[in-house]
Amino acid sequence: MFPRRIGPYRILARLGAGGMGEVYLGADTRPVPAGSEPRLAAVKTVRPELVGDQAFRDRFRREIDTARSVESRFAARLLSGDAEAAEPLPAPSRPRCWYPAAPTS
Repeated sequence: MFPRRIGPYRILARLGAGGMGEVYLGADTRPVPAGSEPRLAAVKTVRPELVGDQAFRDRFRREIDTARSVESRFAARLLSGDAEAAEPLPAPSRPRCWYPAAPTS
């Protein structure tokens, strides 16, 4: 089972997992202009056991900073990231970052 909501995203599916954490497909629940479809995003969360590791948070912060600096039509643009989020459950409070689920033009 996966979380129902992470930040402003309603979680639709689990896309995968790796050494750092899990990635979910989310639909943005914030209002969109009339006639527009909800924006989809890949939502990356961090494994609970890594949350208290300051070295890991430093690496994750660098990943977020690096992702923000990439500007290419061939790479997903970072929508948001939070390396400082606290651990208290539920999972949405863990460090996370959001990428668009499809290429943007």
